[in-house]
Amino acid sequence: GDKANFFLLEWTLQSLSQLAECICLKSQQIHHLFFELVELVVFCLSYIPHETLNKIQCVFKRNLYDIFNIEALECFYKLTLYNPLFSDIFSDSGLLEQLLGELRKQAKILRKAGNKEQGNGADCQKKLTSNMLKVVAALTLTSVKNTVFIRDSGMIPYIKIFLDEQQFRNSTLCILEQLSDINPEEYMSTAIGALCSSTEAELQLKRDLLQSVLKVLETPKGWNAFRTAGGFNGLLSIIVDMEGALNNKRCGVWAAVDHNSIMDLILLTLHTIAVAIHLNPVNGHFFKSTGHYEKMAEAIFQLGCFQEADVVDDSVECTHWRMFHEFVETVQISKVCWPLPLRDCIKLLDCLDQMARGTHVTMDFPDTSVAMADRCDVQLMEQDNRTNTSQSQHMGDHDFIGRIRSAASSVSSVANEYENRSMR
Repeated sequence: GDKANFFLLEWTLQSLSQLAECICLKSQQIHHLFFELVELVVFCLSYIPHETLNKIQCVFKRNLYDIFNIEALECFYKLTLYNPLFSDIFSDSGLLEQLLGELRKQAKILRKAGNKEQGNGADCQKKLTSNMLKVVAALTLTSVKNTVFIRDSGMIPYIKIFLDEQQFRNSTLCILEQLSDINPEEYMSTAIGALCSSTEAELQLKRDLLQSVLKVLETPKGWNAFRTAGGFNGLLSIIVDMEGALNNKRCGVWAAVDHNSIMDLILLTLHTIAVAIHLNPVNGHFFKSTGHYEKMAEAIFQLGCFQEADVVDDSVECTHWRMFHEFVETVQISKVCWPLPLRDCIKLLDCLDQMARGTHVTMDFPDTSVAMADRCDVQLMEQDNRTNTSQSQHMGDHDFIGRIRSAASSVSSVANEYENRSMR
């Protein structure tokens, strides 16, 4: 239809803003259609309905309609990612401050509840909290000023609490990673502290935190921060805590954990240490001069696989193993059923060999000269080219923050690096 019809209607009756005041009383389906209309106005008509957005925020601040607030936050999230101008609009209108206040309350509730089961309405509240974190993450991605505001508001200790919930972790890490732009030392202290305080069974949390640390290590300002925040001691403590995790007969918490997940975490931890060492000579000297190599060797030995005494099949041909990497490659492609502890030993020794050679850090990192915020801006500009409704809806169907966080090297499958590494 004629786009002028909307403006004629809006400027005479202000129908959209009038709807915003009462739409909260309708069903969730009506909420969804209303916010699609708001997004259409922005994406297709290049018009910012300030009055409508103010009315929506007024309803949101009353905090009476959770379903409406969930849909409203989804809309704010998409608008913020579509155009960084909305980041200023939402922060100047007090939305960011309102969200931080609500998140502070929820963080206190989570900390007090611990691992206890939550009552009725917990799923709805989790979704609301998740969407609040997504909006805050989007606001920090598009504005350093907002990141500074979050830090100056004393919110970092409360934001950190949401790391424990898988549903909240992606957005929480995104917020913390933006903190590294203005204060890498505080980010590293927060991340390393969370790693050290996590339990033995929280392997996925450790993996997510290590991937986040790796992303910040892509930039020079993260190198010294990692060392001064006790990064080497923190990462070695992960391996120390995994004593006996690679034994043939595992016991305790490790008995119930998948073996590949254990090995993957160990290799990811060693990879992070290698990156910190080889990208910065000062870190390398510190690691060597303070005896961390010896500590690492002892921690790896205590994992358990080096203490097993399994015998290799006599039929295995070994006359052509003249170099260590030839032995590693033979084990990888061999059809012989090698004892599991031996295969673990080979993987770890290969990892240490690559660490010593400096080849362990040659993963597919993006250009480190491109800052994290710049990568975000590029993707935001791409989204700004959307010109029809179906494209704008498609934009909302994907987790933008997830794409931003996964734009760095995919190190979660680092164990497979040793299965597919090329010939030296």
